[in-house]
Amino acid sequence: MQLPVSLSAINSQAPLTSPVARKLNYPRLDASTGRSIDLDPSKGRDLVRGLAQLNSLISRNKVRADFNKQRFHERPGLKRKRLKSQRWRKRFKEGFREVVGRVSALTRKGW
Repeated sequence: MQLPVSLSAINSQAPLTSPVARKLNYPRLDASTGRSIDLDPSKGRDLVRGLAQLNSLISRNKVRADFNKQRFHERPGLKRKRLKSQRWRKRFKEGFREVVGRVSALTRKGW
């Protein structure tokens, strides 16, 4: 790797701009950002298909569950308890699936 010989070689390079100096045009963020579907009948996205896509998007992002969770205040202790229970249920479900998979694999093999 060669280093520049003079200061003029360093100054002639393009100046580096910081992320703050560059102006980026982001869309305005509001409640509908990421929760909207573009309809275009020429591309096969009519109202019925758009509603189905929106419903799947909402269920994938768990918007309804989040809405119901935010309806009432939850005490920090109860929140910890709920999260602990959810984590335990998830781990139990994964372990149960593994056991069922092992049992079904062994039954296929004739055990």
